[in-house]
Amino acid sequence: MDDVTIGSPDTATATFGQPDIASDKSGMSIPLTLIAEGLSARCAIDLEAWSQGPKGLVDYFGDMATAWSGWAGTKEWSDDGGSISMRATHDEIGHIALAILASPSVGWDDPGSWDLRITIPLEPGSLGGITERLASLLQR
Repeated sequence: MDDVTIGSPDTATATFGQPDIASDKSGMSIPLTLIAEGLSARCAIDLEAWSQGPKGLVDYFGDMATAWSGWAGTKEWSDDGGSISMRATHDEIGHIALAILASPSVGWDDPGSWDLRITIPLEPGSLGGITERLASLLQR
């Protein structure tokens, strides 16, 4: 399966890469590349088998696809490593803003560490395809 890219090069994109599955199948790491004007960052989404694993991420996008016409408040998701979180809002007139918050070293102020927030506009009609492509990528 090819990598899954969401968003638009005109604004911002997030690309979910090929997962690295632990040899004992206890979890996986998914490379995540975030790109916006003047910015390119790479980090990893950590998913563990003891939690919802890849199902939780796929279900997050699936839930938004089901509620494509709008929802109140914020839909949130976080990886098991605590380094990636997503917050989606819907303005109830057809616009979705997906904020991705990333940090490669949560809780540390080591040299080279960083925190990032990127907001990606999504079309409600694209969510079903995103969900299907992520499910295929993660072989859920």
